[in-house]
Amino acid sequence: MLLSALWMLEEGGVLLYTTTSLADEECDGVVARLLQRAKLNFELSVVLLEGEELRRMAPAWCVEATDWGMRVLPDRAGCGPMYFARVRMDRRVHEIAARMPGLA
Repeated sequence: MLLSALWMLEEGGVLLYTTTSLADEECDGVVARLLQRAKLNFELSVVLLEGEELRRMAPAWCVEATDWGMRVLPDRAGCGPMYFARVRMDRRVHEIAARMPGLA
């Protein structure tokens, strides 16, 4: 589903992936697989939340960085669990994108 969602984004658009799991295979593992599978069609970058942006978004949460995203741990935050990662579609690189109006 995430790979299909990338086709709906304009270049520069951001996909937000969230889950309520703490299992790596459902969190960073999903993002890592997306980055691997999408590389023939898209140039992607992970947009990490840092510093002031993170404090504005989740001031009272105890948020922990992972390789590709952030997670909220229920024992520290009083809510959750929650994982989120932002993936920006920088550019389409598949040959068909160059031939389709509105995609290139």
